[in-house]
Amino acid sequence: MESATRGTVLLVDDNPTIVEMVKLVLEMEGFEVISASDACSALDLGLSYPQSICLLLTDIMLGPGLNGREVAEQLRRVRPHMPVLYISGYSDDANVEAEISRADAVFLPKPFSVRTLAEKVNQALNSRKQSINSRA
Repeated sequence: MESATRGTVLLVDDNPTIVEMVKLVLEMEGFEVISASDACSALDLGLSYPQSICLLLTDIMLGPGLNGREVAEQLRRVRPHMPVLYISGYSDDANVEAEISRADAVFLPKPFSVRTLAEKVNQALNSRKQSINSRA
């Protein structure tokens, strides 16, 4: 008999080491994880995944093409209540600061600890629930 998960997280980062580490932590926290290494793959996964996605965890800077905030905006058109947790190693970068300030999301700078990751995931999940409840 399989145990129930806390939900599915869509993880997007172009660094395979980050993906593996975050995926491991999230699975230990009880989440199912689907992952993408670029914006196009993330959009394909996020738009076609048949079940609910409880969290989008994405790097802000994803290389050429769309950035993490743009991916979040497009996915929220079809998944409007999906919370977003941004991660970035460029937290001092003015472009990253601008992306964060325009987003309805939680931010976690790289590098981060396992504990901090778990805390920020819970913060993102809780902040989105509070936002939805306050509009009801």
